[in-house]
Amino acid sequence: MAPVCSCMKTALRHLCNRMQSNRLQARGLRQHLLLSLPLIAAIVLLIVLLNQLFSSIEELSVELHPDPELPQSELKEIAERFSISKLDQSHRIISLPVTKKIHFMYKGYKLDVHFAPLLKSWRKVYPEYRMYFWTDDEIDLLISRRYPAWQDMYTFNLSNYMERSDTARAFVLHAIGGWYADLDTGCLSRADGYAARHALILPLEPYLHALNNFRMRRLVSNAIMYSAPGHPFWMFYLELLRESLVGKESRTSTTQAAGTTGPVLLTHCTHIFQQANKDRGCPGSWCPHLPPPVKFLPHYDDSFEETRQTFWRMCTSLRLRKQFDSRQFEDECRRLEAHEYLNAPLDPTESHTYHEFYHLNEKKSDAGRQKVDARKLGLDFVLGNSLVAEIEKL
Repeated sequence: MAPVCSCMKTALRHLCNRMQSNRLQARGLRQHLLLSLPLIAAIVLLIVLLNQLFSSIEELSVELHPDPELPQSELKEIAERFSISKLDQSHRIISLPVTKKIHFMYKGYKLDVHFAPLLKSWRKVYPEYRMYFWTDDEIDLLISRRYPAWQDMYTFNLSNYMERSDTARAFVLHAIGGWYADLDTGCLSRADGYAARHALILPLEPYLHALNNFRMRRLVSNAIMYSAPGHPFWMFYLELLRESLVGKESRTSTTQAAGTTGPVLLTHCTHIFQQANKDRGCPGSWCPHLPPPVKFLPHYDDSFEETRQTFWRMCTSLRLRKQFDSRQFEDECRRLEAHEYLNAPLDPTESHTYHEFYHLNEKKSDAGRQKVDARKLGLDFVLGNSLVAEIEKL
């Protein structure tokens, strides 16, 4: 019996050892799994985020707003009503006369102090130009005297001050001509050469800004513009604006102005006007000229980290780059990449003007901010009674 008992004890001991070993292995496996769970969760989260990132880029690449297309019959009618063919033929050889005037607008003369150096930069670059400062009173007088048929639309169909500001620029550039500039734009170098070749200059916004904010391939800015007086484009813009307002509800937010009266509408007008006047003055010196962003609007509003991250994603998207297949788009991405998607230093040999985006950044009330009187800046503005007298002579 003794040998049998000894064998049984040995077998039981081996069995216990194996069970103990299995328990240790199971415990080790559980610990390994517990330690691995955060890593597995992080990997899953990364996959989800990457999927969302690439999905958003894919959606963005296929949801661009198309350019408006009109029937040939309508384009022909537009070309006949707003013709530039005769204007263009008269200036094919000699250079165009440059309208040496610059226009600024505001609701009154009290400005935030940071606008002063920007205004002074225009006078420094263009010492001999006439610089106009328009307030609401002079705009109202201009429209009532020179454009009475448009007074009701301006007064009753436009919903807020931003829509009226956008529209007022068209009246001023048609009536007097020259450069229009927002108060938060600065001047670096003369652009007389451009004005001598083009009767209408409508600079483009940065391509990435157009794509990100408006889902458009290109966006015409109304922050800086140049026009010969009497250019028919502005009457076309006003006609299209009036048609678009028919039956439209009042807009309570000024942010809608970009589409109603501002850059989006201006871009659509430009495209239609160019199509209508194709081979009837376009291309040509009286056809709207759209300089690339680097010439007049090299900067975007880079004060938001989210915007910089979005632009990085756009520039690194192979599909977007293939879709645009544009040297200008590639150049813009390269410039931003070189400065970690912040604005590059301003270069007067490359850019004539720039936009500081003060209006976008300052959404709070004017109360408490330091002010300066435009009449006391020593910039020899045409304003007040002098401007009224000039309007009455038009």
